Amino acid sequence: MRRWWPVGLLLAAGAVLPLTGDYNLHVSNLFMFYAICVLGLNILVGYTGQFSLAQAAFFGIGAYVATLCVLDLHLPHGVAIVAAGLCTGAFGILLGLPTLRLSGGYLAIATVAFGETIRLVMLNWVRVTRGSSGIRGIPAFRVFGYEFLTLKSQFYLTLFFFALCVWIYTRMIHSHVGRVFTAIRENEPAARAMGINTLYYKVLAFASSSFLCGIAGGLYAFTIRFISPDSFVASESIAMLSMVVIGGVGTISGAIIGALLLTFLPEWLRSMGDYRLLLFGSLLVVMMLFMPDGIVGLANKVFERFGPRPSARAEEREIDGTS
Repeated sequence: MRRWWPVGLLLAAGAVLPLTGDYNLHVSNLFMFYAICVLGLNILVGYTGQFSLAQAAFFGIGAYVATLCVLDLHLPHGVAIVAAGLCTGAFGILLGLPTLRLSGGYLAIATVAFGETIRLVMLNWVRVTRGSSGIRGIPAFRVFGYEFLTLKSQFYLTLFFFALCVWIYTRMIHSHVGRVFTAIRENEPAARAMGINTLYYKVLAFASSSFLCGIAGGLYAFTIRFISPDSFVASESIAMLSMVVIGGVGTISGAIIGALLLTFLPEWLRSMGDYRLLLFGSLLVVMMLFMPDGIVGLANKVFERFGPRPSARAEEREIDGTS
């Protein structure tokens, strides 16, 4: 029964959020863009033990590739989204190959440099990217002659891709590939001694992570319909890393909860003016001090302490028909 709760949650969100107004739909779309990127980052940080601050750059590459595929190559929007994911995945391989011998702070610096390089290319390759002016009037997503122009239709489109990305991500993490990622994170020399090609799987982690960011970037371009280099700066990568850490590193639900909290919370505090930044920062510090395993880690500890005993949980699984 518990395995179906994400489906129920998505159905409930799809039914309730359209009733709450256009503003909430817009913020919900932003949340799902971030959540897809954060799921990708979680592959690197949470499951493979790699560090990256280049997610905003991958997000931007996906947005520009999808936009140029439609505007210059006149490809269908669905093909442009896939092309954005594949092209961004290729950039992930290009970043992953030369940085495999790096770790910790050195890897972080390398990814920051990559992100800044991509931002400067977006800014100065005016003939292709339109430079600092960005690209306006991007055509809305169109499929079978239907154009997703309204916020409600864009919300359902984004929800569909979000659910698809979560499904693909879940299948990969619970497969042989996901277990190899975890083995590399826990003890890379031991994984190598067991015959695992750690080079291949670490590059695969970079490619998978950037692929998801590319998909999110393409959706962002076709929903917001305006992109510029200022939308893909390093602070966005830091925000995505904060989402992973606050939600819970190495968990699917943690990545989604972190993205949900750090997308909606600044909006809820907007009425406080500049004081919201002080309160927001203080909340983050408190959460980092008292919840080092993130929100999901705290929830698991509370459940283990106050929830049903193991024997009772086993009985529940038998009743639910799960193992």
